[in-house]
Amino acid sequence: MRHIAGWYAQKHPDEDFAETFAVWLTPRSGWRKKYAGWDAIHKLQYVEKTARPVRERTPVRAIGSTDLTVEEMETTIEEFYRQKADPGVAAVAADLPLETDLRDMFSRPRRSSSRGARPAAQLLSENRKDIVDKITYWTGVRRPLVKDLVESIERRVGELNLSAHRSREPKLLVEITAYATTLAMNYLTRGKFINP
Repeated sequence: MRHIAGWYAQKHPDEDFAETFAVWLTPRSGWRKKYAGWDAIHKLQYVEKTARPVRERTPVRAIGSTDLTVEEMETTIEEFYRQKADPGVAAVAADLPLETDLRDMFSRPRRSSSRGARPAAQLLSENRKDIVDKITYWTGVRRPLVKDLVESIERRVGELNLSAHRSREPKLLVEITAYATTLAMNYLTRGKFINP
């Protein structure tokens, strides 16, 4: 189930089973066609073989007890994951020496060439969610860490007053995504964003 951010279903057999069951259970999901030729088809066929005979039976435990109601929840999912993030990651990301790299990618605004350009921070702000989503999906690095990193880059671009020429925006987005991905992978594999 590679579509799940952070490779969720690959981290534990229980997660893998839960996602396999969810695919099988979804009405009109077309799992037979969608997963034909994939190894996952064997898991789905197992769920089909095991669950179909009991589909009309009344559950042994029809009503469970509520662990925590919505009204009792005091923390959002984002806050929960931020608490689980490595301590000090946001501070470390904020202090990264990015100036040289960012100046290589973006330009300083000039009066004569300011037409067709806009603040680079605006470009990054508009595309932040997509950048964070893609880096999180493809690297498996936790979302809060990636979000802190991308926000730090965006903030630094603003402080440096860098601009992005509209004709180069698609290339700049590719470049900044690749750059942030490299930093995130450095952190994942070495415990720090920048190698000495």
